[in-house]
Amino acid sequence: MQLSFSKAALPAGGAKGAIVYKGAILTTRTVRRNGNADVILVKGTPDCRTWTDGAVIASQPDTPGIDIGDGCLCVVGKELWFSYRDNQLRANTFSIRVAHSLDGGKSWKAHSTVATSQGARQGLWASHLFAIGDGRVLCTFDDEASPWKSHPGHQWLTGMLWDPAKRTWSEPRTMSRAHNTAHLSRDGMPSVVRLGKVQGSPLGCAFETVTTTPEHASQIMFVTSNDNGNHWSWETTERSVIFRSKHSRYSAYCPWLTVLSNGALACVFTSNDRADSHDAPGTPAGKLHGDVMICTSQDQGKTWSKAEVVYAGGNRNYMPQLLEVTSGKLVCLSLDHAIDKFTAITGTIGPSK
Repeated sequence: MQLSFSKAALPAGGAKGAIVYKGAILTTRTVRRNGNADVILVKGTPDCRTWTDGAVIASQPDTPGIDIGDGCLCVVGKELWFSYRDNQLRANTFSIRVAHSLDGGKSWKAHSTVATSQGARQGLWASHLFAIGDGRVLCTFDDEASPWKSHPGHQWLTGMLWDPAKRTWSEPRTMSRAHNTAHLSRDGMPSVVRLGKVQGSPLGCAFETVTTTPEHASQIMFVTSNDNGNHWSWETTERSVIFRSKHSRYSAYCPWLTVLSNGALACVFTSNDRADSHDAPGTPAGKLHGDVMICTSQDQGKTWSKAEVVYAGGNRNYMPQLLEVTSGKLVCLSLDHAIDKFTAITGTIGPSK
């Protein structure tokens, strides 16, 4: 399979967490204006030439420590849902919430609170929504609170399932952590897909985590579930690798998993694998170096291709997502910190070699 991408980047309205809805790209971003931190919906044309700011999805007063956004759009029946973090960093209070729209994104209201936590180093961070079917929705998020008592300093992926009959979120389940409990887990930035067109086919989840070597560099890994998210493969075997740099101190971050129309899986992420030097552990996201890269799989994630570059720009990219906007036509969104702008790269799916 051949994927080709344009060399020039176009301006975009947002990055990861986007969907294709009724022929348009819908994404989000957080804007600070008039004393508020607003998460807004942004609508883009498939060619990425036009982006229009829309309704406010969620908002908080823009006080010191407010951290709101970094979420995921999802179509649930006739509704649009958006999961996001709503944190107050100075107070060490954290929550994952969902807003929904009944009119195609023109207006939004609060739907539910998925999870909350309180305490230093017990954060809840990036979230992802996946519609399981029959009104059930899987919300996956970075979770430092669940492992705090037994494994302080770890971060696991937690999943909770929306029950439309009871209108409640299920008890949390650990979707990913190290199979070997002696190893550090820092699993985060999840992205979930169904590995097949038949309802009930396995689920796959890509995420970033750290290596078990002393450098604890970030890498991209993968887990699966054969029962719609009730149990995950980490419970019986170690998580599999999508991408790990051949350099022990170099890292890869924030993956996004996409099922293409030809059935293949594509995972985009950022990595400083091609940089002259590595970033120190704990470097803030806005200072990380990384090109947008892609690996593909044609056997439902059992094996992955060699990573190729999608977009380099100023080598400080973050939060990528690949969308197939129409059959064979691709758009890769990301945030280029070198220019402090969201960008879009267009591409195509060619024939298999």
